[in-house]
Amino acid sequence: MHSYGERRSSRARMENEFYKHALIFGMVNTGLAVYNVVTTPGDIWFVYPLFGWGIGLVSHGAKVVFAPKDVR
Repeated sequence: MHSYGERRSSRARMENEFYKHALIFGMVNTGLAVYNVVTTPGDIWFVYPLFGWGIGLVSHGAKVVFAPKDVR
């Protein structure tokens, strides 16, 4: 008997992994922004990891969106 996770399509796994990536991206970068504003409000540096990681997130999203619909 296969578990639910094993029966899900590869496409569903790809989407789920992207949503996890986006959630972690939001949480970590929110934390970095708060830390930055609290510790060094005159020097805004949190945008650098935000943009760098954002490039990775966008490419991950493009991979999911443009993947064939029948991926199994």
